[in-house]
Amino acid sequence: MFPLRISFAGLMIKFRLPGISLGLVIMCQVFGSLTSGTIEMARQTAVMAFVPCHEVTFGLALLSIVTGVGAAIKSSNSDATRTNLMPSKLAAYPPEDLKREALLIHDDLTRQLSFEWGSSDRDGIVLV
Repeated sequence: MFPLRISFAGLMIKFRLPGISLGLVIMCQVFGSLTSGTIEMARQTAVMAFVPCHEVTFGLALLSIVTGVGAAIKSSNSDATRTNLMPSKLAAYPPEDLKREALLIHDDLTRQLSFEWGSSDRDGIVLV
């Protein structure tokens, strides 16, 4: 399962560019979710097989806590990356008239989505 999960993560990196068919992205998301679900069931089964019968609930609770902490670390890393890298990328890719507004665009998702598809402004924001 892990090689499949790694290959789908690699394909998501390849398919994140503009102009790629949405069907390919959805396919990768579906297969990635199936592998994640299978891995999670295997983790829970391993915990239930390892601990004594009267401590299964404690083992599953501990697994849930550790999984939650890992998800929080992942989320904070991605948020920090977005917060620190996106303004500099917004200053690099969009046309000159939008470079002055990089911080305003960064802070407002509605503003990011307000540009027309196919315009140079929207293409620059998508590249970020």
